[in-house]
Amino acid sequence: MVEELLEKIISYLGADYTEDQESILLVVIDRAMESFKSYVNYPKSFTDEKIQDDLKKHKYCLFDLTMYWYAKQGLEFQDTRSENGVGISFQNESEIFSLHGIVPYAEI
Repeated sequence: MVEELLEKIISYLGADYTEDQESILLVVIDRAMESFKSYVNYPKSFTDEKIQDDLKKHKYCLFDLTMYWYAKQGLEFQDTRSENGVGISFQNESEIFSLHGIVPYAEI
């Protein structure tokens, strides 16, 4: 799964990608996957295989989460930024989950 995401992101970045970015991309891919797992809150009954299958099913949500964290390099924990009259604001992760129809599991 990590390799597939890495390939997609490198392809997406195109000429903006350099080989020295691979280690950063691997970190943000891991961050995106852990964020996804935490948000979904898999029940204890889910096996690792079932979780991996679910991650594959939602690869484009993981792609978007990876790009979210990649774009925020050096800007982590900022919601907005203004510099030289240019303002930037970021979506939050929950908007990405919502866009992809991801709903967490709830146990009673």
